[in-house]
Amino acid sequence: MCLKEAADVDWPTKEYRLRFLGPLPHLLLCLDVVHTATMKQKKQVKKELRVAKHEKLEALDKHLTQLTDAVKQIFKMQQSLGPTAALHRSCDLMLLKGEVSKAVQLLRNLPFKTPEGLTQHIERAYKGIVQPRVFVQASAPKKPELNLEFE
Repeated sequence: MCLKEAADVDWPTKEYRLRFLGPLPHLLLCLDVVHTATMKQKKQVKKELRVAKHEKLEALDKHLTQLTDAVKQIFKMQQSLGPTAALHRSCDLMLLKGEVSKAVQLLRNLPFKTPEGLTQHIERAYKGIVQPRVFVQASAPKKPELNLEFE
């Protein structure tokens, strides 16, 4: 989907295009998978609420509220980071970094355990978009001292 949208945009900078086509799809995948998992969790909690005893009702209600808030936040992130979002039309790298940071923070603080294998995609998106690149320059081999004494 990002590739289709990228063809229609005239990218002013190469950096933004590389982030849009590289690490951003990983984050969008994570948001989609987590949205589905959150909806499953919410459905399961609603099912448990119907048969729960009064001792457990308050805890389940609190968990359901957390899941509902998570669904709303995930949906908001999907809208703001999706391939057709207005954020990408401006090609502002700082805005993208801010939104990605919020999304990664949300994904790391979910009220349930994230599905397997998602951590790699989250880290790839974070490292590719938010973390500054560190270039390590190889040190030149040490040259021997020049012998200036003539005998």
